[in-house]
Amino acid sequence: MKRFVLTMSAVAMVAGVYAQETISLQGCYELALQHTPLSGQAALYGELAASKEERLGLAYRPQVSLNGQWSYQSDVFSLPFSIPGAETPEIPKSQYQATVGIEQSIYDGGMVRQSREASKRELAANQQKVEVDLYKVKESVNSLYFGVLRIQEAEKNLEAARNTLLERKKVIDAGFSTGVLLQSDKSAFEKEILTIEQQLVAAEAEKEGLVAMLADKLGQPLSVDAVLTLPGGTIPLEGEATINRPELSYLSEQKTVLSQAGELIAARTKPKVSAFARGGFGSPNPYNFFKTDLSGFYMAGVRLYWPLFDWGASKQERQELQIQEQLLENSRSDAMSQFENGTLQWRKKWLVSDEVMKRDAEIVRLQESIVREYAARLEGGTVTSSDYITALDQLTRAKITARMHEIDKAWYQVQYFTLTGNL
Repeated sequence: MKRFVLTMSAVAMVAGVYAQETISLQGCYELALQHTPLSGQAALYGELAASKEERLGLAYRPQVSLNGQWSYQSDVFSLPFSIPGAETPEIPKSQYQATVGIEQSIYDGGMVRQSREASKRELAANQQKVEVDLYKVKESVNSLYFGVLRIQEAEKNLEAARNTLLERKKVIDAGFSTGVLLQSDKSAFEKEILTIEQQLVAAEAEKEGLVAMLADKLGQPLSVDAVLTLPGGTIPLEGEATINRPELSYLSEQKTVLSQAGELIAARTKPKVSAFARGGFGSPNPYNFFKTDLSGFYMAGVRLYWPLFDWGASKQERQELQIQEQLLENSRSDAMSQFENGTLQWRKKWLVSDEVMKRDAEIVRLQESIVREYAARLEGGTVTSSDYITALDQLTRAKITARMHEIDKAWYQVQYFTLTGNL
């Protein structure tokens, strides 16, 4: 299983210790994987495999059995004639015996060995299935993390715009008090400040919901004021990656399980040899009915078992395994095609985002110059407050858009590397 290095800042990840937390996407992965109940699945599968291994090893030990029997029968064996001068013993109709049997496998056709190998293959497949489930945890963290990140960045720009309006409002208030500016100029600023504050309240409420969901996923309390960093650093977000999805490895492991099942079928049809011994006491003696008193007996030997004909059942089972292998191969090919198409789309978006961000920087630069000019003209009374607010609003939107495009690029990169299975 892949292990992720916890890349948290020095600020503790415990709510209330500090007023503000700084967390990374990599840190969220680590916490989420530690918290999910699925993290213990691999160990449980390992314990199950160890138990099977121990149980299969017992097949090499002698099998001991104790048997007891009492019966009453309506008739017994007797000679149809009498022997002059000899007394024929009478076999009792009530019979009983107690025996102990021991059987030791000498050659089992490779059943235990193949069963052990099948158990190993099954363990590998189950552990790979855990990897598939854990990878889905990371995918869900991605959505929540970037949802909070987008709102967080939008809030920063809205707050910056509000602070700019508050500073500019001081000039407007001074102009209004001297009669240079009208009440409408002052009211326009107050209205725009209230609008931005309204947007901040809505954004904060939405962020609280996403932060609560993310905290639940991490298994730790998380402050709504936590600062989420843009992914980078230890997360490889550059270059091209090959498809390395856990689902593909899981399907491959499933094929090995089916292949090993074929080996078990072959072992089942091979001859088996075992040694056995059986002894006890009975009345009458089962090996000599004329011994009617309680007496001991035993038997020892070697047993051969070889299923020569099974009506084509083994052949049918092999054909079924071949069909299942083909189904798995079809599923793997389809999954591979979907992953390749998906990664191609995310990489295209990622590469295009660089050009988009260059234009964002130019738009913000030009709009900042417009706002500075409008600010100067507002003080000189050549533009209205509405004109200035409109220009400032466009700058705020341009900055938010530029920042969202930066986040989008990181999102495309994360999605690309997640989809390839390399994150």
